[in-house]
Order: sequence, then C-alpha cells, then structure tokens
Amino acid sequence: MTTKAGGTYTYYANGGVKGGYQAFAGGFDAWERDLCPDGYGAALHLTYYKWNGSSWVYSTANPIKVTTGAYDTVDHSWTFKDVRDVKIYSCRINGAGAVSSCTQATLF
Repeated sequence: MTTKAGGTYTYYANGGVKGGYQAFAGGFDAWERDLCPDGYGAALHLTYYKWNGSSWVYSTANPIKVTTGAYDTVDHSWTFKDVRDVKIYSCRINGAGAVSSCTQATLF
C-alpha cells in the first residue's frame, strides 16, 4: 500500500427520513499520508449519497490531497449533513491527477 488514512468519523441520524432513507450528519477529523516516493500523491476519497431537496444524488469528494511529496501527511476537519452510505477510501493520485488504486479505509 502506498497511501494510508486515519482519524475519526462521527455521524448521527439527522433530518428524518428523506426519499425513503434516513439522512445523517456528522464530521471528520482525518489525515492522509503518502507512503511511497513514486512521484504521485495520495488522497482521502469519499463516495456517498447527498440529499438535494428532492432526491438522493450519488457524489464523490477528495477532501484531503497530499501532493507535497513522499512521506508527507495532510490533515483536515469538516462537517456534513443530509448524506447516507458514506464510504471512505485511501487512494493514490495517478499521473492524470485522478484517484486510483483505492483501498477502503477505516476511521474510528
């Protein structure tokens, strides 16, 4: 593995059932680390569904990117609401700047 993620992830039911699914809110206090001197970076990548007021829309985000060099770590905290089915990945950033080689991460 050339990347590693860690930190805490909290969530709770918020806003009731929307479109047949419970909506959640919460926050992250997370970090991403680039473990390989291969010239590429690392990213904390999220997939989730976001309520847009009338339907659930599949979304992705890269809230943390490490582009400063091998063995560097970047941390970030943020909050969210009206989401469901959040999945967290630690990924390599490929030569085109997109995430690749993702491994599901576990934050506590």
